[in-house]
Amino acid sequence: MEQTRRQWWVGDDRQPSFPHSPHIQLCLFHHMTNIIYSMYIHRFQEQYNNLMMMMMMKIILAGWRGCVNSETESSRAMGGLSSSSSSCCRHRLLLLLSSLCWLMSIMSMSNALLAEEKESLREDVRRMFYHAYDNYMLHAFPHDELKPLSQTFTDSLGELGNLKLEHLTYTYDGSALTLIESLSSLAIMGNNTEFKKAVLWLGENLSFDKDVRVNVFECNIRLLGGLISAHLLAKESPSSIMSGGYADQLLLLAEDLGQRLLPAFNTPTGIPYAWINLKHGVRVNETTETSTSGCGSLILEMGALTRLTGDPRFEVAALNALRRLWSMRSSLDLMGTTLDVATGQWIEHSSGIGAGVDSFYEYLVKAYILFGSEEYWQMFHRAYLATQQHFRHGPWYHEADMRTGRATHWQFTSLQAFWPAVQVSQLNCECNNNSCL
Repeated sequence: MEQTRRQWWVGDDRQPSFPHSPHIQLCLFHHMTNIIYSMYIHRFQEQYNNLMMMMMMKIILAGWRGCVNSETESSRAMGGLSSSSSSCCRHRLLLLLSSLCWLMSIMSMSNALLAEEKESLREDVRRMFYHAYDNYMLHAFPHDELKPLSQTFTDSLGELGNLKLEHLTYTYDGSALTLIESLSSLAIMGNNTEFKKAVLWLGENLSFDKDVRVNVFECNIRLLGGLISAHLLAKESPSSIMSGGYADQLLLLAEDLGQRLLPAFNTPTGIPYAWINLKHGVRVNETTETSTSGCGSLILEMGALTRLTGDPRFEVAALNALRRLWSMRSSLDLMGTTLDVATGQWIEHSSGIGAGVDSFYEYLVKAYILFGSEEYWQMFHRAYLATQQHFRHGPWYHEADMRTGRATHWQFTSLQAFWPAVQVSQLNCECNNNSCL
């Protein structure tokens, strides 16, 4: 054994040479590649988190391990490694080690540059945010949004999702929409002074008792989601973010808004109307058409509101609507784009992963992550597999008829851009469940 070790580390030509036993050779190969693979991939993930370099690393090591597996099969067939195979293996090992050294040297040299670039990008984001926020506060607050070219404002809550600009209420004077949507950014950027000032102003001045017809989906993701997110941040570190105490002002506003949205769910199917007046409820002869994303993307905010207030009505309403919507899927597990909330019938059977459907998939996987219910995961997983089978064409996704799976529109739209993030979330969930594909 001592002789074997001496020959391995110090050969006659003072160069590393392999022991003659093919079994020891194969054992060394496998152990070295496994150890190097695990050690360096772990280091890249933990210290650098650089996707491109990690992919290069995996390609090199996967190719190497494939060569080793090939040598293993050859050895089994021939009863051992020949001298030429041993030489080939040695050269491959040296190539692997030199490749690893090259990757590590690049990462070491670029580490400082990456840190500087991150800091530069961080400051770019901060500067852009305050350029928009400061000008909104100067020219538009407390109205909904800034019109940057004219440096005036627009009270746009009733216009969101309202392409035809129907049934607008001209007495509506805004709900500080941009301020509410900026609250979480202020907290994350550490501007506690501005965050506290905004919370105090909203608690004292904002009321949703307004005569304005709003889109339930838009109101949910923007106003309700903004209030709940900021509330959670304020509660997480009340002493630092809200010095002097936080009296749940944002949660009280969120609960009031949630109660004003609940009448929209009073339909024969339990699927909510797309529109509701915050002061007067659902209009007489209101349209019964809604979209899959519009009625299937409410569970995060409504579910969180129930957990925070103890009022089950919010989560029950959103979950019942989601379950009814899911029951309307086709035999291919595909959804349409628009439907009738009164009859429960599809209006538009063509759909994809973009406009009208997009956030339906997003909310399913996020609901599973947030609430942990297996029901959300089962819905998402089946829907995801269906999209991969019927919508995907190479690296792109087209639209298809939910009934047949046949392609209908060969187009790529901006609202499909979220999909890779959903896929990453799905992969993380599967890995956490020990069921990586």
